[in-house]
Amino acid sequence: MNADGTAKGAVKITGADVPSLRAGDYFGAGVAGIGDVNDDGVPDVAVGADGDDAGGTDAGAVHVLFLDRSGAVLSSTGLNSDTVPGLSARQYEYFGFRVAGIGDLDGDGVPDLAVGRYLAHGSFLFLNLPFNYTETVSERLAAYPDEEFYGSVDVIFMNADGTAKGSASIGHGTANAPDLEPEHFFGTAVAGIDDFDGDGVPDLAVGSDSTDLTYAKMCRDSGSSSLTVLNTGSMHVLMMNRDGSVKDSFTIDGATENGPVLNEFEFFGIGVSAIGDLDGDGVAELAGGANRGDGGGLDRGEVHVMYMNGDGSVKATQTLDDLAPNGPSLDDYNFFGFSISSSADVNGDGRPDIAVGAYLDNISGLHDQTVDEADTLTPEEREAVSGEVSERSAEPAFGAVHVILTR
Repeated sequence: MNADGTAKGAVKITGADVPSLRAGDYFGAGVAGIGDVNDDGVPDVAVGADGDDAGGTDAGAVHVLFLDRSGAVLSSTGLNSDTVPGLSARQYEYFGFRVAGIGDLDGDGVPDLAVGRYLAHGSFLFLNLPFNYTETVSERLAAYPDEEFYGSVDVIFMNADGTAKGSASIGHGTANAPDLEPEHFFGTAVAGIDDFDGDGVPDLAVGSDSTDLTYAKMCRDSGSSSLTVLNTGSMHVLMMNRDGSVKDSFTIDGATENGPVLNEFEFFGIGVSAIGDLDGDGVAELAGGANRGDGGGLDRGEVHVMYMNGDGSVKATQTLDDLAPNGPSLDDYNFFGFSISSSADVNGDGRPDIAVGAYLDNISGLHDQTVDEADTLTPEEREAVSGEVSERSAEPAFGAVHVILTR
């Protein structure tokens, strides 16, 4: 990069550079800078290939790439259920869909990784993923007909040569981890958030984008009851121990005091990131994407920035969408917020900025119904619109990354 944000060059990394890649591996599904693993003075990269078949069909893998100063690949290693001690990624679990560098968790001087394995199963999640992930629904259901899927995050402890010396899985039933429900897909996003609780150990943020939210309410006829709002989503913050176990955790969702306002099918938590200390109180802020949020139109997407207190409570939340002052320019179905990364201080004002992915940006003509107009459609009109969206969803979309300059 140049100092003005332009690119001085680019290197494309393909199967010619990573010999173990095969067609259908989806190399690039997740990507993260992971620090200097081999201690040669050059930062290294981990890349998810969540369609890799090494541990079974679409079990997934992560490739660690050792780079030179030009960005060329000097060598690589593959991390999958055959090469990582303790990892049990099975077919259709998509290990590598999300990858994060988390710093040196175990204190051995070598940076470690966290990898999302969301265990896709169930129709609602498929509405929220890139289209290639809808191709093997029947195979997943047939492979595990009697199981409930919660999702997980795998911590991979690294050696300096790019191999793994061990792993720890965090998911349903993990001590001190969040209480998880089936088909809420813990692990749809994962991010290292440095040392959130100040104990000297790096911590994690994990998205669970299909979480439902149940509100208590009073019903006129039946008295006390509840209302469940589907797929609002959530973000979980995990305070970690050196061995990959969870010391403590808390959840941010639509019921969190001062947290984000979330509606049905917004999928908050599909992207998560720590974005630095915006308000100067010494505590890093967190950002969560809700890529189906309807800020200024259908499924345009939103990012919620949570200003945090040191005890894990939320001080305030700011929503970034196309209705926000100086916000991004979005169209319907752009899915802004699908991925989020802190991009350091792009404009030199002393505040960290944010890069946000919108993988369907620039797709044209899906339909021009606004939110209010869509609410007035007849069932027949809704079916026609749904068919139009489904038919055009296979059209090429350029996608985009929006750089949000904070203040």
